[in-house]
Amino acid sequence: MSLNFKQTKDIKDLLFNCRAQDSQNSVLILGMGTSGLSALRLCLDLGLNTIAVNSGPVDDWRQKIDSKLLTSSNLELFSQEELEKSTDLQNISVLILSPGIAQENDFVVNLLSQNPKCAVISEIELGGLFLYSDDGARTNESVIGVTGTNGKTTTVSLLAEMYQKSQRSVFLGGNIGTPFCDYISDRLAGRQKTVDFIVLELSSFQLETTELLPLDFSCYLNLSLNHSERYESLEKYGLAKWRIVELTNEKSCLPNDSVPRGQTENLKSQIIRVSDIKSEIDLKHLSIPGEHNRENARFALWAFQESMGYKGFELPHDQELERILSEFKGVEHRIERVKAPAHHGPVFNDAKSTNWNATQTALQAVQEYQLPISLLLGGKVRRLDDEFKRDAKAFLSHLHEMNVTRLYLFGESGPIFYEILKKMDLNGLETSLFDRLDDLFEQYRPEECVLLFSPALPSFDQYLNYMERGKHFKSLVGTYFNNL
Repeated sequence: MSLNFKQTKDIKDLLFNCRAQDSQNSVLILGMGTSGLSALRLCLDLGLNTIAVNSGPVDDWRQKIDSKLLTSSNLELFSQEELEKSTDLQNISVLILSPGIAQENDFVVNLLSQNPKCAVISEIELGGLFLYSDDGARTNESVIGVTGTNGKTTTVSLLAEMYQKSQRSVFLGGNIGTPFCDYISDRLAGRQKTVDFIVLELSSFQLETTELLPLDFSCYLNLSLNHSERYESLEKYGLAKWRIVELTNEKSCLPNDSVPRGQTENLKSQIIRVSDIKSEIDLKHLSIPGEHNRENARFALWAFQESMGYKGFELPHDQELERILSEFKGVEHRIERVKAPAHHGPVFNDAKSTNWNATQTALQAVQEYQLPISLLLGGKVRRLDDEFKRDAKAFLSHLHEMNVTRLYLFGESGPIFYEILKKMDLNGLETSLFDRLDDLFEQYRPEECVLLFSPALPSFDQYLNYMERGKHFKSLVGTYFNNL
């Protein structure tokens, strides 16, 4: 019996102790976002006594929960504020923590001070408990995890497409699209057949509270400073991502640059660098621009070939893989080509960019077009301090080297960038300031250039998420060019 299975069984026992009709024990799910709702469905499917908790009055978020689930006698709803000072949390056996909520959260600290034996897991971990059968054997899926500051979604999407076009069944989820627990719920209920491969995009937030997920292969793409509101240093951010290596049983592929390492003794997986990958596949066939995307493709090809071999499946011919690369259209909101008249030059929606490095990467990618670049920059400032201003100045000072000739600033950060630029001597950079993207397109004049929407900051100043931001940009572009 593996140690992982034994630990998994211990947590499963805690879960199922919440299922007995006379049990006073409960599972508490903190956060009713996408992953929290998925965990809630699985817990109720399993017949567990479940407490759903979210910030704000219950009536403000009750409608997020499926009406059929609300009728369950096993479900209780509380606002986080109601329970924050509660002294009656001793019967919580398992806390399922949504990725956006840190373990230092006051409610979590209060709960664990009263109940130190409470297991704290993620929605990903909850699903992973059911990758073992009762006798300790792994279920038939091969599991591949991908993390990194940038490029995760492109890499997992390409990897899933390779499986699909090789007639292999795959579930793609985690930090992208469908939550992992949805797949597990459907499989346990017989609504979903067991797939050949599970591909999980894993964020640092998800990895923080995941210790038992049995990955067969993993990719750690890259690391650059991000989520400064959660991690006080690159070291701590990198250590959260290192968890993916600790979870891997067979092989882990790392970037060429060094990354902070956590546990290195007793690792189960063999570690290789992406530069050590030997392949006959010509990456010039990849349809999406940029060396970073070719690097993402190297990781995806490695994971595909390793996992197919691990399962004993026949690999497609090199020409077939090159055809898949040529047909891959990329991912929405990640340097996504937007339809525009040929006389204008290419337009790209990179709304997913929420950090300097992502926008720098997008700028490098579109250098291939050898045209002047008009960059749209703006969003919500995570933390307005000297470090932010210093980083912003450093980023802006290099724009002329990247052939950026026009800068459109918008959103909460727009005036901040504008003030920083006023103190800099950047000859040849035309700068305009707007409140919203709508205002920008009212004054935009077409020219032969690359128009790049790569905001470098989160979307929450004006949008629910980066997807809404990207769709709005594409809608404005379509309307603008249709009206010319």
